[in-house]
Parts: sequence; C-alpha cells; structure tokens
Amino acid sequence: MSSPRNRQSKLTRKSRTINLEQLESRMMYTISGLEQSLLLLDDSLATPTVNAAQVRSLATNTPPQITTPINTSGNTNTTTSGKSIPLSVVAADDGGTRTLKYNWQVIQSPTGSATKFSKNNNSSAANTIFSFNRVGTYQLRLTVTDATGLSVSTNQNIIVTPQVTRLELESPGNTVQSGRSIKTGAAAVSLVPVAYDQFGVRMTSPTVTWRATKAPPSGVASITSQNGGANVAFNKAGTYTFEAASSGLKLQFTIAVSQTLTSVSVTSGNANVEPGKSQQFVATARDQFELPMSKQPKFIWTTTGGTVSTKGLFKAPTTGGTYTITATTGNLRAQTTASVTSAAPTNGLQDAVLSNLVNSYFADGSITRPEMIQLLRAAGIDGSVDATELADLRYVVSNANTFNIADYVKVLASNVVNANQANSLYQGVAAGNLAVGSSSTLLNNLVDKWFLGTDRPTLTSNSLSYRAASGTLFVGAPTYTNEKQGTLGDCYLIAALGSLAASNPDSVRNMFVDNGDGTYTVRFYGGSYGAYYNADGTIGEGFANGIGVADYVTVDRMLPSTSRGVFAYSNYGASLTNPNNVLWIALAEKAYAQWNANGKSGRTAANSYASIEGGWMSNVNAQVIGSNSTRYASSNSAHKTALMNALAAGRAVTIGTTGNSAMMVSSHAYSITAYNSSTDRFTVFNPWGTQHPAPMTWAQLQANTTFFVVANATQSVPILSSARGGIASVRSQGAQQLIGWETVAVQTVKTDLGGIGGLGQ
Repeated sequence: MSSPRNRQSKLTRKSRTINLEQLESRMMYTISGLEQSLLLLDDSLATPTVNAAQVRSLATNTPPQITTPINTSGNTNTTTSGKSIPLSVVAADDGGTRTLKYNWQVIQSPTGSATKFSKNNNSSAANTIFSFNRVGTYQLRLTVTDATGLSVSTNQNIIVTPQVTRLELESPGNTVQSGRSIKTGAAAVSLVPVAYDQFGVRMTSPTVTWRATKAPPSGVASITSQNGGANVAFNKAGTYTFEAASSGLKLQFTIAVSQTLTSVSVTSGNANVEPGKSQQFVATARDQFELPMSKQPKFIWTTTGGTVSTKGLFKAPTTGGTYTITATTGNLRAQTTASVTSAAPTNGLQDAVLSNLVNSYFADGSITRPEMIQLLRAAGIDGSVDATELADLRYVVSNANTFNIADYVKVLASNVVNANQANSLYQGVAAGNLAVGSSSTLLNNLVDKWFLGTDRPTLTSNSLSYRAASGTLFVGAPTYTNEKQGTLGDCYLIAALGSLAASNPDSVRNMFVDNGDGTYTVRFYGGSYGAYYNADGTIGEGFANGIGVADYVTVDRMLPSTSRGVFAYSNYGASLTNPNNVLWIALAEKAYAQWNANGKSGRTAANSYASIEGGWMSNVNAQVIGSNSTRYASSNSAHKTALMNALAAGRAVTIGTTGNSAMMVSSHAYSITAYNSSTDRFTVFNPWGTQHPAPMTWAQLQANTTFFVVANATQSVPILSSARGGIASVRSQGAQQLIGWETVAVQTVKTDLGGIGGLGQ
C-alpha cells in the first residue's frame, strides 16, 4: 500500500502529462484550423493548394548567399590581357548547395564581340571559363538560384587589355613583316608601325622605338619619329638594316635604296681651246643624293660649233668664239662652254692706242679686271669718247671669251659701254648711257659705278649716312647666326641669305669676289620670273624656266650708319669701327639695293634701300643660287613630312607668317633650322637675331604661317668657275603646268601675307 507521499507524487506526474497532451492537441487544432482557412482562401482565389509542409518551409527558407565573390579581393573590375579567363564563385544556402543553379549573363560588351561560357545555367557552373574575342570591358551578371526559386545576383566587370602579339610596318606600297625588305628610289621613306593584339585585331598608334643596325660604307640613315611612325632619310644608295621594337616584340627589316637619276653635269679640265685642237669633256649623271650614278647612262653630245664625239671629245673649229657643248640623257641635260682662242684678234680694233693696250694686256692669255678698267678709261683720255673708241670697246666686250675675260668683268664692262637702265642716274644726278661724244667724266663715272661701287643706294632717312665699315667679309663659315636685321623691312632677304648660308656656306661665298681694293663684286641671277606646278602639287617658283642668268654689281665698304656710328640696317647696333664685324650680309643687302636699279630683280627699278622693303624668299633664293625653290602650303598636313625631310637633307628652309600671327611677328620671314623628333618640335630663327619663338609644333606653325620655302643651296657655283652667262647644269624640275607669276607670287602673297606684296617686318 502506497504511502501518502507516493500517492501525491503520482498525482502530480499525471497532472503534468495531461497538460502536455492538451497543449499538443490544442496546437494541432490550431494548425488544422489554419489549413481549413487556407483551403477556403484557395477556393476563393482559385490558386494552387499549399499544404502544411510548404507552409512550414516558407516560414523557415532564406535566399542563397555568396560567400566568396568572383574576384576574391572584392573588386568589381578584373583585368586580363588573355583570350579567356576562369571565373569562380562560392555560394551557401539553408537547403544545401547541391540544388543551387548558377546562371552567367553578359550584360554589356564591346561592339562586334562574341562571348562564351564553358559551363552555364547549372549546378556545376560555379566554376566556368569565360572566352571573348575583343579588347574592352565586358559587364557580367551571375544569378544563383535555390530549389525554391529564391536567388541572389552579383555583377563583375572583365576588362580585357590589348597585348601586342604581332608587329608589321607599312610604307607607301609596302607591308613589311620581319625579315622582309623595302625597295625605294627616294631619298627618304615614311614608315608606319602596325601592331596586332591577341585577337589579330589591328591596334592604333603603337609605341615603337627605332634603330638603324647596319648601313652601306659611309652611309647614314637619319631617323625622326613622327606620331608613332618614323621618317628615314638617307645620304646615299645602298642597303640599310633597321630594327623596330614594341612591347617586347622586335621587327627586323631592310630598306634597299636604289639610285634614281636626278641631275647631269658637264666638266672639263680646261674650257679654253686653241683653234683646231681637241678638248675632252666629261658628263656625269647624278642620283638623288648628288652622287655619281654607279652605272652612267649613254649621253648624246651636241655642240654649236666644231665637232664633239659620242664620248664628249670636242674638236674646236678654226675660227675663234664661244661654243656651247651639251650632254643629254633622257629628259636631263647639262651644258658648258668652250672658248676657242688664239692670238689677240686686234685686226678688229681701229684705234691704235686701244689696240696696243689690248695686245699688251692679252700677252699672258687674258684681260683682267684692273686691265679692263684701264682700257675703258683710256678711251676718254682726250676728254671724250669718239665713234672709233666706242666701237673698239664694244668689240672687246662682245669678244670677251676670245680675250679670256672673266664673266663678271665682261658683264660690268658691258654695263659701261652698252645700255643699262641703271645708267640713267649717278649718285642721284642725271647721267645716261655711253654714246659717241660722251664726256670722259661720264665714262669715268660709269667705270666707278660698276667697277668701284661708288653709286651707293639712297638711304631711308636723312639722319643716316655712309661710313667706312671695319671688319672682314667672313669670319669662319657664314651661317644664319650672322643675321642681325636692322630698321629696314627686308626680313625676307636676311632670312633667305642666312638660311642659304647655313645649308651650304659656299652658296654665299660664291656670291662674292674680293677685288682687293676695298670693293666686292656681288653676283645675282636675273631672268624671266615665274612659277609652275610640280608633279606633286607643290609650286616651283623663282624663274619661269627654272634657271637664271648671272649678273653682277660692285659695292664698296661704305655702309649705312646712324649718327652714333653704329650700323643702321644689317649688323644693326654694332659699331662700324669694330674690327670683328662680319660684313657679308650687310654688303649683300647693299648690293641687292644697288642691283635693283637695273630692272633685273623683278621689282620696281630704283637704286635705294627703300625699294627692297617687302618681298618673298623664293625670289632671293633663285637670285642667289640661280635655280628655283619649292613652295609648300602650311595648311597641308602632309607637308610636315616634306619639312622634316628638307631639314634632314640640310636644305635651306624659310617660312612666312600671316598678317595676324599670334605667336610670331606678323607678316614676317623666319628660318626653320632644325627638327627635334623627341619633342616633335621645330626650331625657328628670327632674322632680327633676337626674339626667337620657343620651339614650335607643326600645329602651331600651321596656325601662324601660310607657306614655307625649300631651296637646294648645293647647286651654287663659284663666280670664277661658273659657266659664262648661267649655271653649269640643269636639274629636271618635273613641271606640269606653267602658271602666271603675278597670280602665284604677288596676288597670293598679298592675300595671305598681310597685303604688302611680301614679307618686310
């Protein structure tokens, strides 16, 4: 029998068991009621039935979570330079990861691209490989979905950068791969690098370094970089080897430069031939580098007197005179002259005094400048010039080659005894040409004018005067740094002279003859001025037929001075008494003004400094070297290469500014002296000798200028060895169409260069 304590304990446990059962019963009742309510709701909404298990699931399920992102560092951008990239993600879910599905999408991609995922839209796509075919940015979206349809999404950018995998070069008419060769007959070629990325797509403007690795003997290849490409100029024909490198790739190639026949010249050991004797002449064909062709072409020889063989052997006629010998090949030709001389032909002279003087002077085989001066003055000893004396003087001058008279002496003497426009005035007073009955005063004034330079140009101000200048003609090699333009508006002249000197110092040395008596004879070329279109669309300007005829004037050392005794024009500001003065530009400037009086300069004739203010550099180039310049329009972007080529070849380059130039002096001439490939800038020199602009880009030159002019100063020849009456060889100009000088050289200049007919600041 149980004790009261035991009975109480049993009652208590029983009471607790009933309560739990009752609680469970009540919960089941509640759930049953919810199920009934949902069934009623289903019926009313006509929706699928949700059972109790689903209700329990909905009450506990959550969306998947990404525990390790696509880029483990958490960045939204992933960069690659390959063609594909592995993608990986780790996700978690309360229902387990086996039922998760991974869906990859490309939201945005470069134009023309194609993409592919190695695995996608399944449970194994948590690890996939993404492939593509273009560089650029690909925007991806990954969606992870569980079995109940709950999902999570994340975005990732794949940035595909270019990788150079192949390098080629392009030049006009050529595509060059490694180990290949370019063939050209030009003096320079342009190279454009072409790089291809990992997809074989052409890249834009790859960065390339250039190197010349081999050249023919004495050959030099000058490389200038240009917008990622290169311009290569050569100094002779032959095979050159180069290397181009970019992004670790190297392209080795060769350029085979062949000789291109460009010019012809004729030389001889002695141009003076006795009647009936022979003289060998040699023709030389030269290439684009002014070097003899390795294989000389066949020449056709002709002569205006005597005979010449197919090999250039000239046999003089029995009569004296000057004969022209011509060598022609293709469309190129060169000429020289042969003087057939014997004893002095005094049988043509009628005046006994003059005849005796000619015999005496010609005893050594020539009549020199001092002898010609004495011969001319002798005709006026009796106070006037009679008909016989004038006829004898003209006979000697017209037979200058027979008497072996230097060309410059002949021209100056002809100006004395024959008509010349400049003879109308002497030192500002009416004079005139020598005629029968002319006074000895007029004769001697004309001799002084042409042989001693005493008829000096009128100055631009009464405050200026002429004073004797100390110094020397040249100190070392003449160059553009000698420029020091003064108060005269002839920048075009000073810039052209300095540029020619820098290109070829001999081109200005050849202008002068130092007469040894304080005077200098200066040569300029005159002729019919004009211009023509070259085959490449540029303008050849200077003379209508491309060459000029030598003419001469003499100047003394009296130069324009201010009241303080300093130079007023060229050499501006320097003391005239300074023994270190370099005088060549100041003397050339004076000679140009003095020469202008004869009407052969293409300007209004006047013996004055004011008459040479304002002009164009091409005229000066032609008048100094005897052949034309090439004018290029600054507005044509392709002409940047022409400018670089000209500088690389050592050509004389000048440029003219517009009337509203912002960075340079308006309506002014400058020299362009150099190009720096590392900075892609040009060095510009102001003929003032100061206030030079900072190195300029091509775009800045285009904005401030209209044209630039290129001259080949190597064609200059010395006065004492030049062919009489002209230059010794003629270069093929390639002209297509002659154009009026007024249209090209005056109207264009007036429109584009400030309306003053030229440059003159």
